[in-house]
Amino acid sequence: MRSKTIYTIGHSTHEINIFVELLIKNHINAILDVRSIPYSKYADQFNKDDLRNKLKSNNIKYIYIGDQLGARYTEKNLQFSNGKVNFSEVVKLNNFINGIERIKDGLEKGYSIALMCSEKNPLECHRFSMISNYLNKNNFEVLHILPERTISHKDLEKMLYNYFITKGKLTFDLDRIFKIEDVQCNLFNNQTIDDMYLELNKLVGYDSNTEKDINDDN
Repeated sequence: MRSKTIYTIGHSTHEINIFVELLIKNHINAILDVRSIPYSKYADQFNKDDLRNKLKSNNIKYIYIGDQLGARYTEKNLQFSNGKVNFSEVVKLNNFINGIERIKDGLEKGYSIALMCSEKNPLECHRFSMISNYLNKNNFEVLHILPERTISHKDLEKMLYNYFITKGKLTFDLDRIFKIEDVQCNLFNNQTIDDMYLELNKLVGYDSNTEKDINDDN
C-alpha cells in the first residue's frame, strides 16, 4: 500500500467553492461520501449529483460509500437498549469491513482520500468515533480537516481523553478541548479511552426511535 493516511471532512454549510478549496489545500483528489443518505436538507449544494459534478470539474473523484460506512441502522442487534446504534457492533459487520477494503483499494491506486460526512466538527459525527477510531486502531494515520486547521486523530483523541478524565464528561467544544491538552487529573483516571468512545457513541449515534437525531444528514 502506497499510503495509510486518510483524511476526513464535514461539509457543514460551507459554500461549495470554500469546501473545494479546503480539499485542494490538503491535496485531496478523492471524496468517499459516508453519509447514509447522500443529501442535505440544509446545504443542497452537497446533494450527491450536484457535488459529484462540482468535484469532477475540479479533478476530484466522488464515490458514495454510505451504504457501507454510514451511521444508520435499525436492526435491534446493532443497537443499545435505548435504540441508539452501537458502533462497536457495526464495525464487526462484513459490510463495514468491505467498506474499509474499498478505502484500502483507493489508497493502493494512489488516491489521496477524504471521508466526507455532514458535521463540521468531527467529534459530533460517526466518522470520528466509529470509522476513524477503527482506522486508527488498525494503524492508519487519520487527519481531520477543520476550516482553520488539520489535526491528527491521535492528537484529537488525546485531547478529548484528557478533557474526559479531567472533567468526568465530554464536550464537543473544540476550543475547550485544545486548551486542556496538557492538563492531567487523577479524579476520573479509571476511565479508559474505550470508555470515552462508548460515551461519545451514546451521544452521536443514530437513534432509531426518533425521526430526527443529532446527525440528521449522516
